[in-house]
Amino acid sequence: MKTLLISVILLGNWVLQSYAQVTTNTDSVVSSDTVSSTLQQSGKMLRRDLVRTMIVKASMNVQLKDFQQAASAVIRIANRDSLAMEIMAFGIPVAKLYMNKSKFMFMDLFNGRFVEGPATAANMANVTNIPLSFDDFICLLRCESPFPASAYSFEGTTKSGNNVLRFDRPDTNREFISVNIEESVMKQYQRKDKDGTLLMNITYADIMTIDSQLFPKKVQVQAPGSQFSMTVENKEIILNSTLKEPFIFKIPQGIEKQQLN
Repeated sequence: MKTLLISVILLGNWVLQSYAQVTTNTDSVVSSDTVSSTLQQSGKMLRRDLVRTMIVKASMNVQLKDFQQAASAVIRIANRDSLAMEIMAFGIPVAKLYMNKSKFMFMDLFNGRFVEGPATAANMANVTNIPLSFDDFICLLRCESPFPASAYSFEGTTKSGNNVLRFDRPDTNREFISVNIEESVMKQYQRKDKDGTLLMNITYADIMTIDSQLFPKKVQVQAPGSQFSMTVENKEIILNSTLKEPFIFKIPQGIEKQQLN
């Protein structure tokens, strides 16, 4: 059941069968005008300011090595400030998650355990097997780039014709984003370390329109290093509604608590 809790934290918009490295056609010659136009077009797809609030109802399947677990989740997102998630198995609540820029709170109702600490990538990897900070997590959850479009450079095109953008992160890792001009949406996200080892792969599929905005119906997240993968199918997405329920949940008395630094 520990893995269900691991899966829960990874929230839900995602799907894919097996990860494919983002490879570009390096032998193609691209003019500076084409690069500028591509960046301008691609930047519009990284939409970082069109979604204020978001409610997602999704089904998910999580795998960690040889263990698999199916569940459902309700996720509420307020801008890029905070999120709350409740995870159910067979209709019974089994876990709750709250995150903001400074901390996370995770309650495993099935095992009677509560974990909290700073919302760093290291702590997220410890609890969820996914090495994402809160800022990265919430942006990729919303199918947005972790950094503004101006931070990315044009890397090339894939064999399928998607444009690939690259950003060299301050933590020495490098991230790649594949965008489809015709569908006007981000299709794939990858993060690699300085040696080129794949740390994470996220694929967005089955694009649907909600309130004139495009979102993936299916998404898959994979972290090859920990042999973790999660497939999520969005059942319902509600945008920019008023969120009245409190995000932070009450901690029951007598529950086992763990504090992460």
